[in-house]
Amino acid sequence: KYTRRMVRGGVVGDSHLVSTLPDLAQWEANMWNNRLGKGDPALIQRMWTPTHLNDGSSSGYGYGVSVSEREGVRWVEHGGDNDIQTSIIIRVPEHQLSVVILANSNRYADTSEKGWALAHHCLGIQSSGANAPEAMTWDTLALSAEQLSRYEGIYGYVRPNSLGVWREAKVKEGTLWMTGAPSHPGLPLLPVAENHFVAINREGRALHLYFEEEAGKLKGFREEFPTYEVPFEFKYLANHSPSLKAYRGIYHHADTGARLQIRTRKGKLQARVRLMRLTLIPFGTDQYYEPGEGTLFLFERDENGLVTKLTVNARDFRNFTVYKE
Repeated sequence: KYTRRMVRGGVVGDSHLVSTLPDLAQWEANMWNNRLGKGDPALIQRMWTPTHLNDGSSSGYGYGVSVSEREGVRWVEHGGDNDIQTSIIIRVPEHQLSVVILANSNRYADTSEKGWALAHHCLGIQSSGANAPEAMTWDTLALSAEQLSRYEGIYGYVRPNSLGVWREAKVKEGTLWMTGAPSHPGLPLLPVAENHFVAINREGRALHLYFEEEAGKLKGFREEFPTYEVPFEFKYLANHSPSLKAYRGIYHHADTGARLQIRTRKGKLQARVRLMRLTLIPFGTDQYYEPGEGTLFLFERDENGLVTKLTVNARDFRNFTVYKE
């Protein structure tokens, strides 16, 4: 039962909602023995049945939850953050399993990774059949730091859902490392063939990277992993260092009244929306990336070369265009 109650003492819930862990546990238990909507189990089934797009294909989204099938399992999940805390709930209906991670950290990627690792452990996916980790049977090549340095750089991939994925390759102490976020140490890459590297994640599973060349120059790489529906095709991002001052200013959306500030801080571009401050990293010409959610910031210029508008593709919305004041 919802009760409107004044909370005193400095305790404030996200979006003005205050709840407890016992309430959350009761909510999850209701997923497997529904008492809402006259106790009809069809209510829950409708919640995690994906809707369809106009072309008949699945949206992959139910009522506020993402729905997918991978590794022989139907997953129902959703997570998010408020730039202060993060959370994720992963449900497996066929096993009546709920995995919930609540974190006092704004690193959603870390929270999500912990949730999926725990879900896989509970289901024994890592140790069963085709989903077992690959055995370390590769013969590695002996490459010098100079040979490895040709793979160094920034790489970007735009998903079909318009969100970005960022990678950076660096040579450290004679080993090539690949990271997906500036704050993450990354994974060491093992050279197993020409332009073919393997990384082992925390779950002991293999990530394959196949670098590609064109006219003697590095073009990008193809990243393959068992849970990917299609390989990620990363492009090499050439060095892009325009004057950051060109982007600075207030951007607004006339219909909604939304306002967004772009500013520079310590030599980096930063987006500010109300209390949120997002540090952006280069993703291409007039394109920037926020690694926490894969959000892309796409700036556009007029015929005089002046930045006039910005389109944002975020986790919860796409093609949101704001205009520079």
